[in-house]
Amino acid sequence: MARENISNYGVVREYKNGNITLKCDPVEFANDPLLAVSELLFWVDTDIVCEIPDVWQPSLLLYNCRLGRCYELFESSQDDLKTGKTVRIYARVPNEYDKEFLKENYMV
Repeated sequence: MARENISNYGVVREYKNGNITLKCDPVEFANDPLLAVSELLFWVDTDIVCEIPDVWQPSLLLYNCRLGRCYELFESSQDDLKTGKTVRIYARVPNEYDKEFLKENYMV
């Protein structure tokens, strides 16, 4: 593990390979889900870029500015965070689809 932060919003861990685990406090998540997730991601230099509209699997596109890696936080994973479960999101090199979203919604 490379970095870890524990706060009122939950726990975030970033691993050497860039993967991240999140565990949100259910009360904070219920109050404001985006704030809870973004507050945790802040500690590992990761931002919520935009929502990815997909009929089958809507998700949030995340971007780590330090590593130059993208992540997707699927709606099913958000449901797990709501109940206090730990969720792992996997780092990947941005593909063309990601780069298009980043260009439109994030200053890269």
